[in-house]
Amino acid sequence: MWIMGYKATITVSFLIWAECTMISDSRYCVWSNHTLDVVNSCPKTRSEVAKRATLKNCTSLAEIQNCSAPDIFKYHCVMNEFQNAFVEVCAPSFYIFGFCTEYNTYGAVIQPHYRLKCSNVDPPCAARYISTDAYLYTGCYDLVKNHIFEKSTEVPSQLDNLNNTSKSLEKNKRPNDSAYVIRIGVISVVSIAVVIFVGTCLFVRLYARTSSRGLSQKYEKCKPDATCP
Repeated sequence: MWIMGYKATITVSFLIWAECTMISDSRYCVWSNHTLDVVNSCPKTRSEVAKRATLKNCTSLAEIQNCSAPDIFKYHCVMNEFQNAFVEVCAPSFYIFGFCTEYNTYGAVIQPHYRLKCSNVDPPCAARYISTDAYLYTGCYDLVKNHIFEKSTEVPSQLDNLNNTSKSLEKNKRPNDSAYVIRIGVISVVSIAVVIFVGTCLFVRLYARTSSRGLSQKYEKCKPDATCP
């Protein structure tokens, strides 16, 4: 049974990976990957698109790239394949049917984001549109914004948790340090007392033995002489 479950897990994982990396080999464009930049947001109006496109300067590559005709090698600002970031990229434009638009970094291609149907976003995107017009359909972009916002709020929360944990550990650590110092002090005092006691005992025994030996020698000398005390 566990073997069947293992195989099912592998199959599902493969299908998810295939969906995320679904590409058309004939449209693979390595030139586009060289222009890829992750950005915080995408332009919302035609004038903003024009400004960002000028800064991106896709026209400088349009004539030398070999992915497509120069006139369709265009500026795009769309979501990535994982729906968790916005990317700016120069890539051949493509007609999208019924889905939001993504740039697939593995396939180096502009394509439909198959997990977001136009009918499932608010406001919905058109049934058919050119990929360079993806910015018009804010429903697709709002979902990515929400994901980025949630991700950004998680970081301070995690930092707060770490700070609170550190403070708690520091608070708990102080009594332990005091107890440790007290234990060390007691052990030191006891050790010194033991050394003094043992030293005193040895001194007394040595002194007693020396005195006894002196008296014996004196007694032996005085034995033949009756006048010795």
